[in-house]
Amino acid sequence: MKITYEKIFGSFPALVKISKLDLRAAEAVRLARLLGKIETELKPLEEARRKLITKYGEKTEDGGYKIKPENLETFSKENKELFDTEIDIAADKIEIKSDIQIDAATVLALDEMVTFGGE
Repeated sequence: MKITYEKIFGSFPALVKISKLDLRAAEAVRLARLLGKIETELKPLEEARRKLITKYGEKTEDGGYKIKPENLETFSKENKELFDTEIDIAADKIEIKSDIQIDAATVLALDEMVTFGGE
């Protein structure tokens, strides 16, 4: 499955959310495998983001980082390039047929990875 870092970053919370629902065993296994693959892909993204933030930011009193105003444009451009990077995850789109209640935002967040439908 070809997908951008932006899409997997944004969909991860929705995947975690549906993984906690009462799914059929086979669906739960497929979802868990997909989550594992996505977690693996998110690690280099987080490391690259951390490097960008420390490169263009300054440490705040609370221990976090704030992007310096003079670096904001460059940071934003590089961060966008990072999130627009397309990667290939060794997984197929999964189908969830279990009778679950989810909101439209969750369905939208997962549209490239999960299909929902009854039997």
